[in-house]
Parts: sequence; structure tokens; C-alpha cells
Amino acid sequence: MLFSELIKLKGQPLRFLDGDHIFHQGDKVGSIYVLTEGLLKAYYLSDDGEEKIKSFIQPGELVGSLASVYMKETCSFGLLCLQDSALVQLDFDEIQRLVQKDLRLANEFIEQLLKFGM
Repeated sequence: MLFSELIKLKGQPLRFLDGDHIFHQGDKVGSIYVLTEGLLKAYYLSDDGEEKIKSFIQPGELVGSLASVYMKETCSFGLLCLQDSALVQLDFDEIQRLVQKDLRLANEFIEQLLKFGM
């Protein structure tokens, strides 16, 4: 299976408005997302409320908190819509189960995670 097929078969389409949060810093999240339309900002908030931008996410990019989905920790950053946005939500645990059974999918997912990490 190709990763693009996984997105179509297992992904849940979501829509958010400009100013909506996908998740907040401190949330526990079990999903990763593919942005299909719009613009997102990933950012950190310090204890005194100062914002530091982590990155901007554009259509076609994968985003999520690996600490939250893999290590089951809280998200270290928040994810905010800077425009009305469409995303596809993918349950990380389900992806892990599927890649263990499909070498091609596993290799494609590793490739996606490497791009995500950069």
C-alpha cells in the first residue's frame, strides 16, 4: 500500500477556520495530520506567555507531535490555523499496526517522518 492510499482509506477529513487550534501545547494527541488546504503555524509558548514560532505548515505537509503520538507525552507546541484549513487526521497507533504488515508502506512512512523531522 502507498502512503497516499493510506491517507484516502484511513484518514478522517477535517475542516478548521482561521484562528482555530488543531491542538494546544500541553494536549495529549494520538493523531498526525496532513494539511490539504490552508496554512498552519506551529508555535511554543514560554511560561511567561512569550510565543516562539516553530514552523509554518503548507499543503501536502505532515504535522503532529511525535512526543505525544509515539511517547504518549503532552504536545510541546500548539498548532494554529492561519487560514481556513482542511486536514486529514490519521490515528498514529493504527498507522504503526499497518506498517508492521506492509514493508512498502513502512518505507514510505519512514520517508514521510524523515521529511517531517527536517
